[in-house]
Amino acid sequence: MLILCSPSNPTGSVYPKKLLEEIAKTVAKHPSLLVLSNEIYEHIVYAPATHTSFASLPGLWERTLTVNGFSKASAMTGWRLGYLADPKHFLLHVKRYKA
Repeated sequence: MLILCSPSNPTGSVYPKKLLEEIAKTVAKHPSLLVLSNEIYEHIVYAPATHTSFASLPGLWERTLTVNGFSKASAMTGWRLGYLADPKHFLLHVKRYKA
């Protein structure tokens, strides 16, 4: 599994789309490689940078688990509200957390 974190904290760096496309080419060469893309800071990006979701690249939706949430962008950091967005074949294996 390849883990990507873009945009990231604390530097605020964002992988440019061109770099993500190069990473996608490498992922395509390894059919069993899955990608976990942490995009929790997608709404905290400063111009001229832009955010590109890795799962939005051609052929990557089926192999990408996207982790995101409401807490960071909505200034609710203490709430820890998050979600996982991915293809149904992954969700069948995800267990729900019960407090």
